[in-house]
Amino acid sequence: MKFFRKLRWMTLGIVFSLILHLLPIFTLTLSAQSQSSSSEGNCIADANLQGLTREQLLEQGDECFLEGNREIAEQFYRRAKPPFKKPKPQDRFPLSKKSSEEFEILDPIFDEEELSIRGRTFWSSYQESKNKPKLASAKFAPLFFLIKSDSNFIPGYFALVNTFKEHPEWCKREANAKMCNNQPHNALEVLEQGTALYPEEPNLVVAKIDELVTEKEFLEASIEARQYYISTGDNEFEEKAEEYLGRYKSDLSSELKAASAICVIASSLLGNLNNCQILGLLLKGESEYGRIVAEQFKEQLPIVEKPEVLAYVEDTASAFLPYMGRNDFEFEFNVVEDNSLNAFALPGGKIFINTGAILGTNSRAELAGLLGHEVAHSIYSHTYRDAAQGAILNSFGDIFLKNLPYDIEILGNNFSDILKLGITMLSKAYNRDQEREADILGTRVLAQSGYAADGLYNFMVTVQNVEEANQPPPQEGASFQDLIQPLLSTHPETQNRVSYLRELIRSNGYNRYVLEGVEKHKEMQNLIQNS
Repeated sequence: MKFFRKLRWMTLGIVFSLILHLLPIFTLTLSAQSQSSSSEGNCIADANLQGLTREQLLEQGDECFLEGNREIAEQFYRRAKPPFKKPKPQDRFPLSKKSSEEFEILDPIFDEEELSIRGRTFWSSYQESKNKPKLASAKFAPLFFLIKSDSNFIPGYFALVNTFKEHPEWCKREANAKMCNNQPHNALEVLEQGTALYPEEPNLVVAKIDELVTEKEFLEASIEARQYYISTGDNEFEEKAEEYLGRYKSDLSSELKAASAICVIASSLLGNLNNCQILGLLLKGESEYGRIVAEQFKEQLPIVEKPEVLAYVEDTASAFLPYMGRNDFEFEFNVVEDNSLNAFALPGGKIFINTGAILGTNSRAELAGLLGHEVAHSIYSHTYRDAAQGAILNSFGDIFLKNLPYDIEILGNNFSDILKLGITMLSKAYNRDQEREADILGTRVLAQSGYAADGLYNFMVTVQNVEEANQPPPQEGASFQDLIQPLLSTHPETQNRVSYLRELIRSNGYNRYVLEGVEKHKEMQNLIQNS
């Protein structure tokens, strides 16, 4: 009996000792679980979210995303933003029902077995005639129809590129004008159409770079090459990007110098040095030229000085700037005290955005989309090249002043020639190709930098929903701000761009279900409204 009593006390002692040793571990485990549950908070997926607004769902998604709970965050984002619908098979021949601006972008295909019935017929017709040099029409016609009926068939683009290289002057002949109407007219236009639909398709991109170099479009080649380097890490294309950028600058500088020399000789006879002064400004280089014009704008516009707002805009843009494909600008972002939903870009990366655009966007991703679009205009040197082209043609004043919606003289003597020059640049609306370039690049860098890729798309939906008031032409005595406002609404039809952006995002698989940045954006909006 004494033995069993000793054994019982020994057992109790061992159990008690184990409890003393395990209690701290057990307590720490409970504490950690409690802290984990507390830190996750709203990141616990709740099946009953019907009462939450879109904004609340996005806020919950952001909270989970920033805590690292990406899967739960995506559930919230998807509740707020349903997936884009995939086009139906009967929409494969869109131009029979819709305008060329409204067609659906389908997933790319490479196998002719995946072609529609129409597409197979067109491809078969081309195959029968492709080795017959004298039957150019028999090759062009089915390929034109093919890239319309099955715009996602990548080999169709390359077949049409090769056909244009065999017959480069074909669309220039009067007899073929009707067939070439609303069609690409050369190999580069074919590749531009293909990469506009499928900017992530490597074979199309590399072919486009080569064709851009052939056509001496060195800036576009540089941007495409740097983008390709960013996405693939291929150092060869980084070197090509620098080479092509250098050639673009060198060629443009040579043309400006030649035009300037001719201008001085002509002006000495005519006594008018205005064009020569403009050329002198342009010769300072794009960055310096943009800085000079931007300084003039800042003297006339009510620039917001709040450091928190400026830092927010700069920080929003800094996430995507490394992906833009150009590294020779010192970017600058200015916020203008103005309630209208607008932003604009001057050469050299000088961006101006209205407080109304910040207040009109619903998240940081939307703001980033708008900024990315405007930065893209600077990246492609749209306004600078238009100005340089006009100056080189020695008709800069005629080219821009005739497009102004008002008489430039109402600006009076209080505005410098440099400032008038900046206004004339803004008065020239971007064409459809320039807008599409900016939309593609702006959306691509959103996806690459970690923002929700539909930021620009959602902003354009907002723009579409805002009724645009008919603004009368500015009258004499109007302020500088009144004068430039009509010039900023130069974008083409919003509905078409909304449709295009939606399909661009869907077809390329860009991620819409990552950071929106709603809460921080609301803080900045409150700061602006209460200032």
